[in-house]
Amino acid sequence: MNGFVFSLSALLKFRKNRRDHCRRLLAQILADEAGLVSERVKLLTQRAREFEEIRGLSRRGRVSVDGTAARRYHSLQLLGGVRIIDEKRRLTAQQLQLCRQALSKADAEVKVLERLEEKQRAAFLYQVERRAQHELEDAWMARRLLEKAR
Repeated sequence: MNGFVFSLSALLKFRKNRRDHCRRLLAQILADEAGLVSERVKLLTQRAREFEEIRGLSRRGRVSVDGTAARRYHSLQLLGGVRIIDEKRRLTAQQLQLCRQALSKADAEVKVLERLEEKQRAAFLYQVERRAQHELEDAWMARRLLEKAR
């Protein structure tokens, strides 16, 4: 008896797919951000180890100028990597903001259509119930008339 067909079901399906795509994209961007944070921590840890090695070498007495210079150069390279990651994180933050806005808009568009479908379904069910009630009343009235006619 449920013959309700939402006339905008194709549009609703399209909007749900678009919302799901936005969710997947957001999840990917968040994963990228987590990877960048992890890489940044790794580079900073390596840099700290380089400075520890430099300090350790200087405590021993004789200092290898070439070894110390190489370690300092490597620590600067690591710092450059951290700066690159920081720039990537800044861009990722912008992507996150745009993606969240798009997801919010897509979710709102889906909710509008879902509310409309719910309203139309309720109106349809009301009409079905009303028709069934009229049919019952007509059947009752016909029976009463038939009984009086006898």
